[in-house]
Amino acid sequence: MISSSVAAGHSFEWSHNPSFNVPTSISSWLRAVEHAHAGLQFAVQPSAAMGSSEMVAGRAKREREFFAGRRCAAKLLAQRGVYQPVGVNSDRSPNWPEGTVGSISHSDRWTIACVGTNDLFRSVGIDTEPIMSHESARQIKNDVATKAEMNRLASSGLSETAALTLIFSAKESYYKCWYPITKRFLEFRDVEIIDATARMLFLRGVEKTSNQHSELAIEYLLTDHDVFTCTCLEGGQ
Repeated sequence: MISSSVAAGHSFEWSHNPSFNVPTSISSWLRAVEHAHAGLQFAVQPSAAMGSSEMVAGRAKREREFFAGRRCAAKLLAQRGVYQPVGVNSDRSPNWPEGTVGSISHSDRWTIACVGTNDLFRSVGIDTEPIMSHESARQIKNDVATKAEMNRLASSGLSETAALTLIFSAKESYYKCWYPITKRFLEFRDVEIIDATARMLFLRGVEKTSNQHSELAIEYLLTDHDVFTCTCLEGGQ
């Protein structure tokens, strides 16, 4: 699988360039997550704001996405008085400055970062994905989700593509949250959805990984075009 304290009333950050448009649905969801988990901060920007509007492919595209995520994270860290950049571990995962935890995600549409402090949080995980095409869903469905998981979300009225994108993203956030603690790679089928509500999915490791990976609640936002998911392990060091 792909792979403390903040001033009262602080909300998430985004670029002040008026040409950047963060829909109310996304900003309201991020504020709600911050309110539910006091001490988390988010920064979000449209990915197109990170450089040329021309299509960029291959290595150049990956590099642009990498630095876009780092810029979002740096903005949040600076607000906490931390000016050390997010490094890169030998396994390519982010190496957060001492005293902080965080997560970064980017798609062709959005770049988002989340930062907290390790006196309040053991780890966090975020992800964003565009709603996948029918062809993409057909190609990866059996690797990502079980029939039971698809049926659970389909019963709530989601289309197959929306349901599969949500499952994909939720499992990504689960993995990103657990990996800094366990240093264990997970496949999508190593994690299962055990319950779902209108705003949360509840995931846990399957039997062979359950001794290392416990249940997590994944908060999510599903729009016409995108999925955002977030989870955290509270408690600090």
